[in-house]
Amino acid sequence: MIALETHEFAWAAGFIDGEGSFCFLPGKRTKSGSIHGGIKFSVAQVDRRVLDRLHKALGGFGNVNGPHGPYTNGPRLGQYQYQVSNFERVQQIVCLTWKYLSPIKREQAKKALMLARMSPAERAVALGGK
Repeated sequence: MIALETHEFAWAAGFIDGEGSFCFLPGKRTKSGSIHGGIKFSVAQVDRRVLDRLHKALGGFGNVNGPHGPYTNGPRLGQYQYQVSNFERVQQIVCLTWKYLSPIKREQAKKALMLARMSPAERAVALGGK
């Protein structure tokens, strides 16, 4: 069993508030108008070490990968990305950090979780489809 620390949840929530994203990524709309897709939690950083700490603080769910890029000219550096795309794991991350997340990030997480739980037909209506 992984030992989880309350102060790390608070740190993780602050980091997520500033750098993280909870979203629902819609797939292609079917001929019937339904929308499939999936939930995603992600954070990108130039320094992998902070993402490794976040990954550990949140129970080791998901993966840290990269570096990716840079994709433009200039002094930009490649970035590492921490991603979780399993509904239950994203929900656990939200639960672990909820107490410390800002209202804006809570709304973002609620919306992503709500869309992920809908049927494809319900999702199409919620996203302005048929």
